[in-house]
Amino acid sequence: MLRNKNISNSLWNIADIFLYPLLFFMSTAFFIRHLGQAQFGIWMLINTIIVSMQLFNFGIGSMVLKNIALHTGRGDADARAGTLNHAISITILLFGFCILLSGAGYFLVSHFHLFAIADAYRGLCAQSCALAGWIVGIKFFEQIFTNYFKALEQYKTAALLSSGNRLGGLLLNVLLLCIAPMNIAQLLLVIIIMNALFILFAFLLLQQRMPAYRFRFTLRIPRREMSFAVLTWLQSLAIILTFQSDRYLVVSYFGLIVLSYYALIATMFNHLHMGLNAVVHWISPKFTKLHAQAGDSESLYFAARSLVASCAVVFLLVLYFIYPFLFRIVLGSATSAEVQTYTRYFICFESFFALSIVPTYYFNAVGHEKAYLYYILIFCGLALGAMFACIHIFHEPQAVLYGLIAACVVSTLLLTCMLNKILTGKYQLYKALLQLLPSVFLTSFICAPTPLLRYSCAALALATLYFTHLRGGKHTMLLLARS
Repeated sequence: MLRNKNISNSLWNIADIFLYPLLFFMSTAFFIRHLGQAQFGIWMLINTIIVSMQLFNFGIGSMVLKNIALHTGRGDADARAGTLNHAISITILLFGFCILLSGAGYFLVSHFHLFAIADAYRGLCAQSCALAGWIVGIKFFEQIFTNYFKALEQYKTAALLSSGNRLGGLLLNVLLLCIAPMNIAQLLLVIIIMNALFILFAFLLLQQRMPAYRFRFTLRIPRREMSFAVLTWLQSLAIILTFQSDRYLVVSYFGLIVLSYYALIATMFNHLHMGLNAVVHWISPKFTKLHAQAGDSESLYFAARSLVASCAVVFLLVLYFIYPFLFRIVLGSATSAEVQTYTRYFICFESFFALSIVPTYYFNAVGHEKAYLYYILIFCGLALGAMFACIHIFHEPQAVLYGLIAACVVSTLLLTCMLNKILTGKYQLYKALLQLLPSVFLTSFICAPTPLLRYSCAALALATLYFTHLRGGKHTMLLLARS
């Protein structure tokens, strides 16, 4: 089974997603001790800015993933080279734009008091903002190369490039902090140098795999490729604005110190969601290839959906029991106490949000990216409205999570009905509600006031998970392994 290509791709993708955040999470106490809470808060703010600036990617990474898979399915080597040329050409322009944007961020923080940073740290925060654009621009190039290898289902190569890049910078920063005192701006500069070296290596590796490939700068992108890139970019734009707005709300209403703890757990759950994505990420190029060859993907979709939902509920239930002990060991008692409330509600949120993973792959892989954009806009509108309302009602940082959970429950039900309509011709609201039951009971277990009620909900979560997703699991695994 371990030699099965699909399982191997899942394992490499999961390792790529989890290895860096796991080591970063374990080194959190080290960085807080050497940098201090305020500088660590600046680091979390810069991470938020870096993620937010991904909205300027214009869907280039997803365009490479889908079109390389599509052209590979059709056996068109020239079209594959053309997709790479288009992606690299646009990214060169985007890199320059990111540098200019980060320069503007420097002046806004240093001269116009953006984010209301204390005077003692304003200059350092401004310098860090100026470096953020370099990191984002280089990451845009990284997305081209990693998505190219993923489209060819070479997840091992993509994982080694991505994880090696991030782990190299993290471990080097730990080593340098052990040797001499450094500030956050110097640590970011180390990350930039490491990222640049890995991008050069990735390009050389690409040329080794495609000896005939020669880069040619061109902005004449085929309309179909550009349309897909723009639609997926708009999806990403809406998602990034929504899932970074909670951090901006927290820093604006509750301050930099509160943000450092909130963003730590938010970042951890972001990577956890990416890890759940990684379980069947290889299904996306398969959907595209099946679509290109007019194949049937319905059974494969339902199997992948059941696998991800089962992994999510079981993992989150286990996480709820172990995180108090794990956090106390890794983060220390003080930091662990600060983040416990956020962790509980993020578990509730992720139990619903994970149900959107496979539908996202399916919509974008088989030509329904416009319908998925409409769904994203509805979800983002609900989430932003709910977060603002909850902050003003409850006046506490975790209120943003109340809003996110409420919006996710409603939108997940809508998304499931949309997929049922595409695949079966009917919305099947009753079946969509059944799919939510394990997450509903898991959330009830976490929030219930009495032990008897809590453990009754836990039993119901596992029972409904079995009847909605796990029953017939052997057939599901065989279908996914042989696809």
